[in-house]
Amino acid sequence: MRTALFVTLLLGGLAATNPDLDDYQHFVRHHLAQRLDAMYQEVIRNPDGALARRGVAPFLTAVALLEGGTGDYLAQALLPGTTRKDYLIASVYTTHVMDKVDVVYLGIFRKFIQLDGLHVSPASTATPPAARPAGMAHALWESDWGSGIQATATTRPCQRKELTAEGYQYAITVDIPVARLAKREHAWAVQGERAQTLDGCWRQGTDDLVRAKLIRKKDGKVYVINLNLQDGSWRHRPAR
Repeated sequence: MRTALFVTLLLGGLAATNPDLDDYQHFVRHHLAQRLDAMYQEVIRNPDGALARRGVAPFLTAVALLEGGTGDYLAQALLPGTTRKDYLIASVYTTHVMDKVDVVYLGIFRKFIQLDGLHVSPASTATPPAARPAGMAHALWESDWGSGIQATATTRPCQRKELTAEGYQYAITVDIPVARLAKREHAWAVQGERAQTLDGCWRQGTDDLVRAKLIRKKDGKVYVINLNLQDGSWRHRPAR
């Protein structure tokens, strides 16, 4: 009788402390954001390293660039890609973002224990885009980085002399909704409902990656990242 009562109380206590989606959202905001930020810093320190080569840079850059902060962004971007398996006394949360970042946590006692390491899915091995042949239309690639952040890479010539001197050849920009802009002077340009907050250039890198260097208008901060324009997250179309 005592054993049955103990087991009943134990199971009841576990069920009462089984974390729900609100608990996971709080965890994402305050803990997972720190881990992704550490990954981003690793990409910045070693842009040719294994992590950067996996194609996760755009997602991590989007996290770092957002005016609203990493926690708010992650709550918006990660939760729609999260599945929960509720086992009454505990839950398993699996989050999959941009076909790049996967993470699995066990939720129990209102705590989260990592079951599967924060890892990055392999990037596509597709052939990198060729430079524009003479006389042909310029090419353009667009990518949605989440929360209204839009990246645009083209084969139009790089207009920044300091970057062309470093071997960068083509233009790349990043813009956000005007409503997200704290101050007008934080944008290189505003067109309609979009504000360009980063301006830069890219060049062919190694394997199927290209190297981009972006400058943020707000504070002049420079971001150097590797991108894969054919990994499925970029839409290609000709542009004149």
